[in-house]
Amino acid sequence: ENLLMKPAMPERMSALLSTRCNDHLIIIPNILFYLNYLASNGNNIGLFIIDGLLMTAILAIMLQWVKRSVPERRWIILMPFLAFMLFAPITPKSWFRSMSGVIWFTANLMQIMTVELFFRFISADRKTAWFIALCASSFLCAITYSSVLPVFILISSGLFVYTVFLKKKEILPYMLIYITTTFAAYGLWIWDYSRRPQLSVILTVNSEFDFMRTLKYLLMYFGSIFTDDHLFSMFYGAAGIVGFFLCSLAVIKRGIFEKNESLIRQTGSWLLLSAGALLFALLISQSRFFTMPPRISMYTSFSRYNHITILFWLGV
Repeated sequence: ENLLMKPAMPERMSALLSTRCNDHLIIIPNILFYLNYLASNGNNIGLFIIDGLLMTAILAIMLQWVKRSVPERRWIILMPFLAFMLFAPITPKSWFRSMSGVIWFTANLMQIMTVELFFRFISADRKTAWFIALCASSFLCAITYSSVLPVFILISSGLFVYTVFLKKKEILPYMLIYITTTFAAYGLWIWDYSRRPQLSVILTVNSEFDFMRTLKYLLMYFGSIFTDDHLFSMFYGAAGIVGFFLCSLAVIKRGIFEKNESLIRQTGSWLLLSAGALLFALLISQSRFFTMPPRISMYTSFSRYNHITILFWLGV
């Protein structure tokens, strides 16, 4: 409404860049909302179609990851599994209230696209063009939704691994540039929120870090897509987190220490996907603990957060 009620195009463009969803900067979703308004007068069916297209793009990229990871006879079996997980109705708010879906699905697509561009940059002979694309994709993440801000940490860590442990000295200047960009991005993000008292709630962190409360939150968060039962959700969440760390240790040992770049390319995309979900869950366990329940039933408005849980499990 803030966007569409502006009579002049300059005012509309200003609203396009400044209109937020609660405490989130959502420039890319705003553009999609505006295009849907022009095409269908803001009909929810148009947004639903956009949701489907965004999720199809996510599925297409993930299928490329599967093809790199497993033999053909297996990825043919995994293809319907991926489609089921991505389109599963355990996030009903994002489908039936499709504005929510446009925001979350766009954010997820941007993060997955950034991870894909990172590995294309690593394997490319002419790296500069791919690095520019990687930085542009990271920037799009920053202006899409706060849930994908951990992507800067993930890519910086990946560049560090290739530069320091795998001795790819040609990546060093790119790593320094990207890490500098990461500090600038987080600095601007913190500055932007700190100057808005009504939005700075996201920066509110429990001053006394409670390890057990945070652990319980994470376990229930990642297990809640399987059951609403308190204990069973913690059990499933624990199984997922343990599986993630075991897989990570295996890749560190066989991929990094033994310098098996093929293994890193096969598994790295999935590990970064899970790591990003874990970082986001850790963030909300500290900044959202007073507003969002850790057990996210599909029957509540918080079901939109299950998208991050789905990505975590797909990565594992």
